[in-house]
Amino acid sequence: MLLFTSCETATRVDEYMQTFNQHAEGWLTLLASISVLLAFIGWLIKGLEEHTELIKRDNVEKNPIISLIRGYGLFRQLTWSAAIESADQIANELTQGKKNYDPTMIVCIGRGGAIFGSLLSYSLLELPILALDRSYTHDDNDVRKERPMYPFRIPKAYLKRVLLVAGESHTRKTLLIFNEKLKAFGAEEIRNCVFYNQIMDSSMCASNVEIHYSGVTDKKDYLMPWQTKYSLHPSENKEDAEAQNRRVSRYISEKENTFSPENFGFYCLRHAETEQNSIDRFIGKGTDVSLSAKGISQAQAVGRYFKRIGVTFDYIYCSPMRRCYETACEIVKETGGFIIFQDELLEFDYGKWEGMYRKDIERTYPAEYQEYCSNTDGSFCPPGGSETLNDIKKRIQVFLAELLNSQMTDGRKVLVVTHKTTGRILYQLVRNNNNLNFRDISMKNASIGFVSSQEGQMKIILDDKICDS
Repeated sequence: MLLFTSCETATRVDEYMQTFNQHAEGWLTLLASISVLLAFIGWLIKGLEEHTELIKRDNVEKNPIISLIRGYGLFRQLTWSAAIESADQIANELTQGKKNYDPTMIVCIGRGGAIFGSLLSYSLLELPILALDRSYTHDDNDVRKERPMYPFRIPKAYLKRVLLVAGESHTRKTLLIFNEKLKAFGAEEIRNCVFYNQIMDSSMCASNVEIHYSGVTDKKDYLMPWQTKYSLHPSENKEDAEAQNRRVSRYISEKENTFSPENFGFYCLRHAETEQNSIDRFIGKGTDVSLSAKGISQAQAVGRYFKRIGVTFDYIYCSPMRRCYETACEIVKETGGFIIFQDELLEFDYGKWEGMYRKDIERTYPAEYQEYCSNTDGSFCPPGGSETLNDIKKRIQVFLAELLNSQMTDGRKVLVVTHKTTGRILYQLVRNNNNLNFRDISMKNASIGFVSSQEGQMKIILDDKICDS
């Protein structure tokens, strides 16, 4: 009897447990369904909030529900993978194929441009990168205007082929502003590159701006991988834009950031000795020769001198002739510096006199040689030559103007490596003395000068210094 009762009790417990488990599974399923539904509602509300922010900013859609249905929400933010793949794709286009382009500099617009330009730079090695932002103002009709936030200056050599990079482009008007600014600074060629190119009605776009390279193209108004609804510019709002500009002006002003040539100066150097110099032969831009053994030693001594006095160079503007380049290379070993070739620094074209001994020129061309020695109006041109002394003067004037107004901060150290005739005419222009015959100015091989500029007025404070060791 006891055994029967125990068995019956166990059976009932088992039945109760089965019933409980069945009900528990149902409740768990219900709770899980409710959790999923709440999560979906939360996601939907968040999407509506984000699109409300988007609508306030860009006025792309009056109805947030329709905006969401049209494919925004979960899919309206581009991914980092898309940005990385786009950078690889554009880098391939830049380095090969029909759209090949070899930029000398990357200029990035804003934070998005800085991010995407940095991704590009990993494939386009050893390129200088400049990131710039823009500020917003509004006119009397409350129409938004924008301009580069800071004045910026760029060395001329970097401006030959600029790759202008933006994170995204809608109306292309920002690209237009930066194109115009770069052209004003002397950019020779500009190509525009964006990660996301939004297709918009042509009436809303700057028609004269071409986008040469783009990663993603679509009609939707996507968020970039680096954006959130809180990082979007409040640029359509006049009060917010003005507040942003005030925040910037607290720590930097346009006046403080405008570089001037005050206290600017540069070293000037004639190339070291060649074999032709040592035997008094005329060598101009028609004769490209190397340094002699003594010349290499002279250039090394100049480098050691600069190192000893603590001078390091940022830029070395150099005639493209071999004797100047070899001189600059020996100095760079001690001082560092980026060598930039300047055709304006080329030597005089001696025409038929190229490679001749001075004594042979005096004997063969007595009248012309006498005119060469005595001519003061700059009109002389050697037999068979391609330019007059005035032509050299004009190109040196261009070089000096660009140098003194170059896009460099104060304090950057510059060396100019040139030739005898070109260098003496440069010194004549610095002295601003037309009565001074440039041939009366001494400029020996590997001799150093320093030109100082105070408020645009130049003067020579170191002249024809020779380094002995």
